[in-house]
Amino acid sequence: MNISNFCHFYWLALMMRIFTSIRFSFKARSLLSFLLKMMF
Repeated sequence: MNISNFCHFYWLALMMRIFTSIRFSFKARSLLSFLLKMMF
């Protein structure tokens, strides 16, 4: 694993982390209710 691949992977993971945290803070309850409706 060379350094360019590592930097790209780290940046992608960081962006996904920020994106999911923002999405979760806004949509947590609706997403949980949707998942519960899909499961049961």
